[in-house]
Amino acid sequence: MNETALRLGMFAGVLGLMALSEMLAPWRERQGRVARWPSNLGVVVVDTLLLRLLLPISAAGLAILVEARGWGLLPWLGVPHWLAIAVSMVLLDMAIFAPHVVFHHLPWLRLVIVTPDMHRVHHSTERAETDSNFGFNLAVWDRLFGTYIAAPKAGLDDVTIGMASFRDPSERRLDRLLTQPFRND
Repeated sequence: MNETALRLGMFAGVLGLMALSEMLAPWRERQGRVARWPSNLGVVVVDTLLLRLLLPISAAGLAILVEARGWGLLPWLGVPHWLAIAVSMVLLDMAIFAPHVVFHHLPWLRLVIVTPDMHRVHHSTERAETDSNFGFNLAVWDRLFGTYIAAPKAGLDDVTIGMASFRDPSERRLDRLLTQPFRND
């Protein structure tokens, strides 16, 4: 199967499941999600095209190389291709599942690792909160440099997300999203 078609199919499938999940059981009140989705998907398309042009050997490219050369544990064990795909999917899912479980049983790890709630604070409309929680994977940097905020003033359920200067509905257009980092509005 074509790698691009497979990646696109997986993306579309996961996106569809997430969109359905969000519609059936939203985490918070709907706030223009459907209006934002086309532009946000446009950003994904632009990002994907740029990555394809700028970084032709991506994780998928490396995976194709590894598969073509027969490297890896499953080929070495002689596992059939169909079973290798199934086992890989299960192991990748476990790689996402396991840290989630560990966070719930070892809450002190939240002192080290960036959580979605910590990142949500960074996207608050409050300037002090936006200027906090910059960490991508490790929370230690924000703690070390004094930029850590545990929770937004409004609370995690009531925090308003997005910069005030970009809250106008016209800012949801793809061209406006792509130019926001370069504008000082």
